[in-house]
Amino acid sequence: FYSSTSGGENDDLTQNEDFFLKKPISKEDIEEATPIYKENKESFQKLNWKYIKRPGGQAIRPPDWYKLEGAMSQIEKGDNDTECPMWTSNGSVDYAGKEQWEWWTKYKGKSA
Repeated sequence: FYSSTSGGENDDLTQNEDFFLKKPISKEDIEEATPIYKENKESFQKLNWKYIKRPGGQAIRPPDWYKLEGAMSQIEKGDNDTECPMWTSNGSVDYAGKEQWEWWTKYKGKSA
């Protein structure tokens, strides 16, 4: 896994990613992807991801990290029914939590 996005603050979904999110997932897709997922589910977190600076001295990972994390959350926990995080424990805007929540929500309905 590697980041193919430019890492800019205003990255949008590409047409392929948008298509992927709307594409129905078949049982065959799940059966094919399950062994690959189990083999690689923790490897992306160990990679050296470039952080993107945000206001207030915060830094977040690139969008691809949150996309993968959202997919993992969907696989392991199902549809996101939590409230979107707004603030961190120290009172600053929770950019990372919001990004992770948004990606998990984009995968809604994609469970087996």
